[in-house]
Amino acid sequence: MVRKCSECGKKLRFFEGYRHPVEGRKKCVCGKCFDKIETSEEKYCNFVMNALKNGKLKLRKKKN
Repeated sequence: MVRKCSECGKKLRFFEGYRHPVEGRKKCVCGKCFDKIETSEEKYCNFVMNALKNGKLKLRKKKN
């Protein structure tokens, strides 16, 4: 069974590849794409946390 990277399409060997950090087990990615996704996710988390701290982003409460 040959798997492909879900981001760039590179063929992955049997023990090669990583679980997609956002989409989970269903998708595998190569090392380069994993690093890109992880860095992007980290930047997004920092952006959201800074926005919450500075009051630029407000969480909405659910109405019952």
